[in-house]
Amino acid sequence: CAMAAAVMAAASSLCEEDAITEEEKYGLLQPCRKLSPLNPPLKLKEYFMMERDRGKYMLYWAAIQSAFQTMVESQVGSEERGDCIRCVVVGPGLGRLIRFCLDAARESSVKVVVHALEANLAAVDFLKKEVRSA
Repeated sequence: CAMAAAVMAAASSLCEEDAITEEEKYGLLQPCRKLSPLNPPLKLKEYFMMERDRGKYMLYWAAIQSAFQTMVESQVGSEERGDCIRCVVVGPGLGRLIRFCLDAARESSVKVVVHALEANLAAVDFLKKEVRSA
């Protein structure tokens, strides 16, 4: 688990660095008072702001990489080995977690099917454009 500790330390460092940068650039942000993550829907600008959190996304990336590695290793020599790994990303926003799943599959040399469940129509439109341009 030395790798997990190293990832946690790096993510923590990035979070601290990003917090300082964000505070210097934008000042202290007021706490969000939204009662529901769905209403009112987030604007694309807010998604871009959330994606600046490098530490959080480093942890997501490490978790997805670890999950793929575990799934691939558990299927070695198994007669139940499936044709592909299926992922569900709930609330993918701008799609970074989808890209992490696709990258992990490529690195693991496995096929993947990614299902994305997004309620925000602005994010859905953004994702459709991303898929078309890929």
